[in-house]
Amino acid sequence: MSEVSTKALTAAANAARPSVIQLVFREKGALYAAYISLFAEGGLFVPTARDYKLGDDIYLLLSLPDDAQRYPVAGKVAPRSRRRSRPRPSERRAVRGAAAAPVMFVDSHCHLSFPELRAALPEIRAAMARERVDRALCICTTLEEFDEVHALATAHDNFWCSAGVHPDNEGVREPGVADLLALAARPRVVAIGETGLDYYRLNGRSIADMAWQRERFRVHIRAACESGLPLIIHTRSASADTLAILAEEGAGAVRGVFHCFTETREVAREALALGFMISFSGILTFKNAVELKEVAREVPLDRCLIETDSPYLAPMPHRGKTNNPSYVPLVAAELARLKGLSLEAVADATSRNFERLFGLPVPV
Repeated sequence: MSEVSTKALTAAANAARPSVIQLVFREKGALYAAYISLFAEGGLFVPTARDYKLGDDIYLLLSLPDDAQRYPVAGKVAPRSRRRSRPRPSERRAVRGAAAAPVMFVDSHCHLSFPELRAALPEIRAAMARERVDRALCICTTLEEFDEVHALATAHDNFWCSAGVHPDNEGVREPGVADLLALAARPRVVAIGETGLDYYRLNGRSIADMAWQRERFRVHIRAACESGLPLIIHTRSASADTLAILAEEGAGAVRGVFHCFTETREVAREALALGFMISFSGILTFKNAVELKEVAREVPLDRCLIETDSPYLAPMPHRGKTNNPSYVPLVAAELARLKGLSLEAVADATSRNFERLFGLPVPV
């Protein structure tokens, strides 16, 4: 997680004005997150014990990382706006001596165990830190893969994982409820899945021939009900059966998320009615995702998650490249644009939704 620190140093009490206040930032992004929003409203609130008078000249020296130069900013002491009688929360934090924390993002669905990402994990983690992506959920797609996915979650305190078998995977070990419950009991396993139905590539088979997929889905739902963990749902060209089986097996006792959502408004409404969240991926940034953008506008913010589904589906302007969790802020930015909200509001809401769904603590 990015670290932000401010330090207000004033001249001695008997020193002549004008005074110099020095603000030291350990991260350039913190400059925007902590102070630019206050500049936009006509002023900067700076903590200081010095007794200033209206009209006094003030000089700030901004020290930024990896930059030997100190940047001067001149100003004067001015009264607070009469439009508000109490300081903003950000100002109250400043009075206590701490700058507002920079906005952080969560990737709620990624496949860091896949070879193209696993080999670049140090670089990916560094990119996540730069882009303020502080947490990620690593998704399991086969029982054979679980140990590798789980190792990621246990090796890094900002990763968690799921246990499940993807509906597309054939020729792999078939899970039973007992198998999934045993994995769900392991540390840092916070979800069952990804699971669901996928009729997109039938390869000459009929939907009736996909009974094995539907049975696998039912097994995951039963494991979720028994473990109390949320389900991570994958559905493609199979929404009617997905919703029907969820209603039959879950009966209000199971919760979770429809990940990488690409279905219609009607499907989104039914998923929400079942108590599920909706997660948007890089597809949301694609110009031709017109209907999906309308869905995103409609889904309540307190039911939204964001994800990369990396290494797939890199958002614009990286479409066609290998995706990774550091790109998830681009999904958040598009969701914010569609809803007419600030990026900070979407980042905060989707992070809180992630914590609530998967039972995780709010970072300190």
